[in-house]
Amino acid sequence: MWGAIERALDPIVAVPGKRRIIVYSEHDAGMPEGCGDLPAAALKCGASVSAVCRTPDAVLEDLCRRTHGDFRVAGAAAAVPSLVEQAHRARRPRARQPAGWLGRDPLGGAQPGSRGGRG
Repeated sequence: MWGAIERALDPIVAVPGKRRIIVYSEHDAGMPEGCGDLPAAALKCGASVSAVCRTPDAVLEDLCRRTHGDFRVAGAAAAVPSLVEQAHRARRPRARQPAGWLGRDPLGGAQPGSRGGRG
């Protein structure tokens, strides 16, 4: 499973829009071995990881939290389709701008959608 997540986060693979990876797992997946830093890879390519699991999984839950995804435990098999649909429809929070960012480019012009402008 961890290798599949890593491949989905490969920056060489072009996808339109933001990547939202949804994982379904029936058991605790354990620690990822041989994979790089998955949260850093997700953030680098603008992806979020969400998961629907049949049992608690602390490692996968941490990955979801660190990539601004959702983690849900489905108590019964009948709940899985609904939870996967919720994960698919969930919107990822917008990234925060760095402190001091005023919506201006280095030359003084306004960035699209900002209230800043030239002089």
